[in-house]
Amino acid sequence: MKNLFIFCLLLIILTGCENDDLKLNRYACTLNPNETYAVIDITKGDGGYKADTDNQDVAVCRIEDNKIIVLGIKAGDATITVVDKNNNSAEIKVNVSTTIPRVPAYIMGVEIKKGETIGIEFADEIDTERKTYISEVVDEDVAITTLFDKFLFIRAIDVGMTEIYVSEDYWIISAYSVTVIE
Repeated sequence: MKNLFIFCLLLIILTGCENDDLKLNRYACTLNPNETYAVIDITKGDGGYKADTDNQDVAVCRIEDNKIIVLGIKAGDATITVVDKNNNSAEIKVNVSTTIPRVPAYIMGVEIKKGETIGIEFADEIDTERKTYISEVVDEDVAITTLFDKFLFIRAIDVGMTEIYVSEDYWIISAYSVTVIE
């Protein structure tokens, strides 16, 4: 009887310590030049998610809605920790089997006057139903962007220089070196 009591007490303690408030659809991924990123769904949690990697040389991550986007960079291992607003956490083990080149084919130089907006066709055709397209601006004090169809619109905010990247499924397909002049 005493052993049954100890067993039940241990079971209660161990069950009480289990964190089941943050769940993911998977807890590991392997990336390589053919599979350069992973999308991991947050299936249960309390919102306000943050994610961080312990090795940014190997893999980086970001949160988009209830998804963690993991991008492979260099061969090695990393652990991504996901935390919700109530400090519930989960870990994702990432293995990048081979270094993944992330360099666009070329970088286009763009000069634009402060206050103007220009449109640039960044692709011949796009597939928005099956792929995700995003634009990233290094310095949003200099310029901001909007994507519409296969066009990148750049609005010049202030004099200076910045870089802009357009990604298809989190892979850079176009890069721009933008100079804003008076």
